[in-house]
Amino acid sequence: MLGSRRPTASMSAWCDSHTTEPTWEFAALNCRCGRGGPSALGEDNAVERTLADYLSHAPVFVRKFDGIILYWTTGAEEVYGFTAEEAIGHVSHQLLQTVFPEDISVIESRLHADKQWRGRLRHTARDGRMIWTESLWRLRNVDLVVEQNTDITDRVELERQHEVAALELTHRVNNMLTVVQAIARTCFASTSPEGLRDFDRRLRALAEANRVLTTKGHWDRPLLRKIILEVVQAMQMEDRILLNGPDAELRPSAAFAYTLAFHELCTNALKHGALQGPLGHIEIEWSIFGDAPERIHVIWREVGGPSVTAPTRQGFGSRLISTLVSAELGTPVDMRFEPTGLVCEFDGPLQKKPGVTAAPI
Repeated sequence: MLGSRRPTASMSAWCDSHTTEPTWEFAALNCRCGRGGPSALGEDNAVERTLADYLSHAPVFVRKFDGIILYWTTGAEEVYGFTAEEAIGHVSHQLLQTVFPEDISVIESRLHADKQWRGRLRHTARDGRMIWTESLWRLRNVDLVVEQNTDITDRVELERQHEVAALELTHRVNNMLTVVQAIARTCFASTSPEGLRDFDRRLRALAEANRVLTTKGHWDRPLLRKIILEVVQAMQMEDRILLNGPDAELRPSAAFAYTLAFHELCTNALKHGALQGPLGHIEIEWSIFGDAPERIHVIWREVGGPSVTAPTRQGFGSRLISTLVSAELGTPVDMRFEPTGLVCEFDGPLQKKPGVTAAPI
């Protein structure tokens, strides 16, 4: 049995109008309604009985578009605690006290347009427990919705714990960097004010790189475009940066290295390169190459600034990019001081296959 109640007249009509749709919901309802063809539920068929028993524990219910529940599986009862008698005839969103990620009218518009909707919902069980679900709604006919809700409460709690741990880590790292900064000011303020300012700036860049890495969303999906924008916006130079490249999701360790690298390159451009004057700008391009695991090739190009020559000695920024960043990305960094401006090229690993190409901004 898929549920503790026989199907209503509406459900029987729904079954009659969906005999051509090979969906698992229909298979379940066929078993429940006795529409199994040659291997009907009444026959001694082990495969069908096994399928029916399996589907009975799927956390699924069927409702009208306005939310009135018509069908309630044993699986839905196991998740929420409401029996079929308690659920059928009630409005699902009221019964489960559903909390939506956005206005329900927007969700319903998408359901009408796409014939399905997928998202994360918060429900309340019969005993008052909050339950988080990954919800999949499928629109059948004009007015029937098959709603499948997978309990992800444990996963959401783990995500919350991860976020708390990341915030605590960020707090501790910032405290440590504040102590280092205080020690440096005590030791070097009187001997090298300019050096101390550079040290403070790089310490802040290190703190920002850590923040980018531990911010919610960055660890799971650190996007190259977003990382670059956060660095240049912090330095108030976004109107002088041209970006061009596809969506590219980086590995977390690579995201940390890119943050440091772009901060150093931006600083150098402001002090010595294309951004030193009012007419210069930076072009940053990237492209995907290679087979799995895919890698990304990034080109930083300074345009319209003063003529540059290779320095006689390697500064801290160049050393950081050529050593730490290169080691983190697993590939050499090519820095060329061309007459028209600095060009820096480097490769890095991707987290997964990139998405569609994004338009330049």
